[in-house]
Amino acid sequence: MSGVRRALRAAAGAGIAVAVATSASGLWYAATDVPLAAVPVGGVWFAVEGQDGTTQYARAGTPSSSAEPIEVRVPGAVVAQAMDGPVVWRFTVRGHADGAAGLSYSVSAPAPELGSIASTSTMRVFPAGDDGCSAPPAPQEEPWSLVLQPPGDGAAGSPAEQEWCFTADGGWPQDVQHTNSAVVEALDDNGDTARAGAQWWALVSPGSEGEPDTPITITPFVTRHNDSSGPFVP
Repeated sequence: MSGVRRALRAAAGAGIAVAVATSASGLWYAATDVPLAAVPVGGVWFAVEGQDGTTQYARAGTPSSSAEPIEVRVPGAVVAQAMDGPVVWRFTVRGHADGAAGLSYSVSAPAPELGSIASTSTMRVFPAGDDGCSAPPAPQEEPWSLVLQPPGDGAAGSPAEQEWCFTADGGWPQDVQHTNSAVVEALDDNGDTARAGAQWWALVSPGSEGEPDTPITITPFVTRHNDSSGPFVP
């Protein structure tokens, strides 16, 4: 897809550390050893970098063809800004598979907490396109499932990457509009009653510290050459 691009920088320049897979980690490389420009045949790695620069690496799951989900969290302070206008928060997935293996992954976000700003805003999570995050695709109910690297396409050694967008716009928690009324009556010197009344409204905005983070879950898995949607069996 248009959002996929080959990273031109070497793995060391991208700050991506990989190591030879062990029996404990199965197919998946760790992120704790010296970065290598070329990785040994037979392993894969996958990482997610949030907009704040924090990078998380996939750990081997069960079976080893899948990995444990990675969770990134959009800060509640960012989501709270949606009351004033559209907000955008980005994250990037990167990975590489050796030999005949490929890499795919799914992306999902749970329903926001009731009573939060996110629950009443227009919130979207989608892959960036040619125009970045400015042209979101049509909403879909199912989690996104995308191919990061087709099987057997990792001979060049460079990681593949995709940018993702979280957007939110509008949204007010329940009971934020308050109506105030005041009525005054008085008797004049002639005993007549004079009345005056006024009414005004106020919108009470909650502090950003009360807005919970919005979690986004990314789950990678290895694919095989004859079926890019199924797990790779070494």
